[in-house]
Amino acid sequence: MKTIENDLSDRQQKIICLLKESQVQTGKELAACLGISVRTLQLDIAHINQSELLITSDNRGYRLNEEALAKLHTLMLPTQNQSHRILKKLILAAKPIPIQSLSDELYISDSTLLRQLKSDSRLLSSFQLSIKRKDNRIYIEGSEFNKRRLISHLINSEIKPFMQGNYDPEGYFSDIDVTQMRNLVLRLIHHYNCLVDEPYFSNMLLNLMIAFHRMKTGFYMELSSDIHIGEEDVAYQIAKELCAFYTTLWRVEPSKEDISYIAIILLGQIKPLLTDDPMEQNNIISEQFLNQMDEILMETFHYFMLDIDYKEQLYGFALHINALLKRSRYQQEVTNDLLESVRLNSPFIYDVAVLVAEKIAECFHIHVLEQEIGYIAIHIGFLIENTSQRNAKERTQVNVLLISSDYYQIEANISAHLQTQFHERIHILIGKSMNDPLLFNQNVDVLITTQPMHIIGKQTVVISPFYTPADEFKVNEVILQVMKEKEKNLSYQLLISYFHENLFINSDTITTREEAIEFLGQKIIDFGLENDTFISSVKKREALSSTCFFEKFAIPHALKMNAKKTMFCVLINEKGIEWEEGKIIPIVVMLSVCHENRKEFMKIYNGIITALCDKEKLSRIVKTKTFFEFLQQFKE
Repeated sequence: MKTIENDLSDRQQKIICLLKESQVQTGKELAACLGISVRTLQLDIAHINQSELLITSDNRGYRLNEEALAKLHTLMLPTQNQSHRILKKLILAAKPIPIQSLSDELYISDSTLLRQLKSDSRLLSSFQLSIKRKDNRIYIEGSEFNKRRLISHLINSEIKPFMQGNYDPEGYFSDIDVTQMRNLVLRLIHHYNCLVDEPYFSNMLLNLMIAFHRMKTGFYMELSSDIHIGEEDVAYQIAKELCAFYTTLWRVEPSKEDISYIAIILLGQIKPLLTDDPMEQNNIISEQFLNQMDEILMETFHYFMLDIDYKEQLYGFALHINALLKRSRYQQEVTNDLLESVRLNSPFIYDVAVLVAEKIAECFHIHVLEQEIGYIAIHIGFLIENTSQRNAKERTQVNVLLISSDYYQIEANISAHLQTQFHERIHILIGKSMNDPLLFNQNVDVLITTQPMHIIGKQTVVISPFYTPADEFKVNEVILQVMKEKEKNLSYQLLISYFHENLFINSDTITTREEAIEFLGQKIIDFGLENDTFISSVKKREALSSTCFFEKFAIPHALKMNAKKTMFCVLINEKGIEWEEGKIIPIVVMLSVCHENRKEFMKIYNGIITALCDKEKLSRIVKTKTFFEFLQQFKE
């Protein structure tokens, strides 16, 4: 089984992909597609075939050996980029590597290798590591602690698109029995009356594998006072038993520093089993800490004018934040495959979580990572969603007019069925005849009748006198359609009122996120909506988590809602604005929200995002040149 250290390059993977698509190609055709010489192609194919004969050739050209391809485990792994491949070679090497040897192995020139290493310096410095060169040999300098953090980061970057358990750790560490380690870790955690939430377990297991793989290959933690954990701590006890097992199995020699390092991998990931005993709870979470969490949630929900009873969930939330603080203290990164889903599909909930994270960061003097914000959003999301659904039902209640014969209590029977099925969603009015004045009442949304009729401007459902399951289906379909339309109209009517001609800009001179935030922020300040602190607040919010959605548009806004009036400031650049590296977007809508509109913020924020998520609408909006054209396209 191939390991990640000798995986295929991007170009070699592409050769295989091209042959998959066309079955057979000549050397000249393949080389032309890739922009390389036939000689380079031959070297790549030789590298691909070094373990398995994956590519065969005859007088017609090259073709794939499908049977060999199916057996090759490496191709099931995510594609590595050139940068990651170089860094892994260096960080896993036992000694400095000659530059020429490394460039030859990677099929690149010495100058390309050195150029890539220079561009990697920022990533390395973020882990307090650096590239060193001596006697035409290169190596990564830094502590073992930071090297393990970098290895974890590189692997997580590669497996990110393959989360949800769809990747096999053995592809990265063929020298470790992953099933054995997984079972041993779970057994020890259970033995100490603890548990680990499923989203954290994969990442925790990966870091444990990195630690034991490094020890097995002779890399131990340096003596340091920074990572010592109390020996009475449960995490230390589990770590000690894990190290004892692998000391016997592999004859590794972990020091106290190594045991402490294993313990900090567990800290912040494992948590005690929930208990109803107040005494035991106080031993885990102090009353002071619980009060701090209560205050943060209360302030946040009050700020957004959300009436939420969270008392039953407070202890569980406090446990989560307590673990977050431990992860932050020991620089543990977590993966969160739900982050993008929460951020993109529940933007308001995510924004509330951003404010909670900012309060936690201020209170405990830490930096809260984006992935952590995603987990906070999940914790509070259910509470907010229940409240918002209740409010949505109130806003979109459907007025139903029922006209039917009252012979043999037909009208009463149908009315009772409707009330039972839709009591939260409809208000029932009873009409007396085909000429009832209520038929022409503008507030009536749906007409339900047992007699065929059609009233212009009214949704009409004709049902049988017996209200059968088929009738129930028809009525339900129309009710849902009308509710959706009412919600959409309410949202658009609300949004349209926040646009202004003087806050609409179509310009191709603003091309970066920094320029856009500065320009739009100043426009809003000059319009008299915000004070001079507005731009810095927008930048602070953006630094916590990007407000770019679907790589199509951005909705930057301040952390606090202090505007004199709620308005939108729109910037369109059809040529594109680089919001993040590789993310070019054509439109930015900066929000300036008034304190009195806090309760409406969920509708405002979700509404503008929902509107711009319509691809056809967005495409038309981006092509508009004037405010009038923009408003017309937005309304449609």
